[in-house]
Amino acid sequence: MIGKLVGENLKKVRIEKNMTLDNVAEMTGVSKPTLHNIETGKASPSIDNLWKISSGLGIPINYFFSKAGIDFELVTQSDLHMIDTENIGVTIQTTFNTSVNDNFETFKISLSSQAERYSEPHVNNTIEMLIVTKGALTIVVENVSHMIHVGELAKFNAQVGHQYINQESDDCEFYCIMLYENTL
Repeated sequence: MIGKLVGENLKKVRIEKNMTLDNVAEMTGVSKPTLHNIETGKASPSIDNLWKISSGLGIPINYFFSKAGIDFELVTQSDLHMIDTENIGVTIQTTFNTSVNDNFETFKISLSSQAERYSEPHVNNTIEMLIVTKGALTIVVENVSHMIHVGELAKFNAQVGHQYINQESDDCEFYCIMLYENTL
């Protein structure tokens, strides 16, 4: 279900930018067959491919989850949509069904004990805010480690690669809020 929305929005932005699948593949580093499968809903894109597509096209990742304008939205646990990731012990879920005009997006991320995930740099002028709700999270930004505990918040410039690490024996959960300077 989330894959269909992502595919529709990828095709929409590709057509708006007057690009072929070959053009998008060249700009993003994601293969043409993978892009085709995403657009047609045959494959659910991984978070890594979404970041590559987002960065290559110079648009926020939330564009791919966008729907028509939303006046009010309540999200429950059953509303969260899983995004594929290749990292063992890492789950990433989308929260709000963002609007094209939103300049933010929110993800719920869980790391099992000793799990980690590297995140490529995001589009220019992206700020990332983290709110830890369970356990403790180590975030490495520009080779500097920072420990964030339950109830603590952190923000940083996400234009640089960064890594989320759970060095604890208990699971870690946190919300990641991405703030963008502007959208499409």
